[in-house]
Amino acid sequence: VREIGAVRPGIICAMGDLAASMLVGSQEPLFRLRGRFAQYRYPSADTIPVMPTFHPRYLLRNPEMKKATWKDLQAIRRRLDQLGT
Repeated sequence: VREIGAVRPGIICAMGDLAASMLVGSQEPLFRLRGRFAQYRYPSADTIPVMPTFHPRYLLRNPEMKKATWKDLQAIRRRLDQLGT
């Protein structure tokens, strides 16, 4: 929380179940969370978009999921372009 507060990123890419659940505050499986933006809430009530996606270790074992992860990364790029970053 302190690191996120210090950096104040425009978007967070949460790679893996643990990162996604900690940042989004949901216990839903990553397969349900990935592919759409969720929100991380600062203690001050500000929010940051979070894109949950698969962890690189998972992709090494399941290369068929690389296409889905690539789409998630493209969505992040589009959102950054909209923010002017």
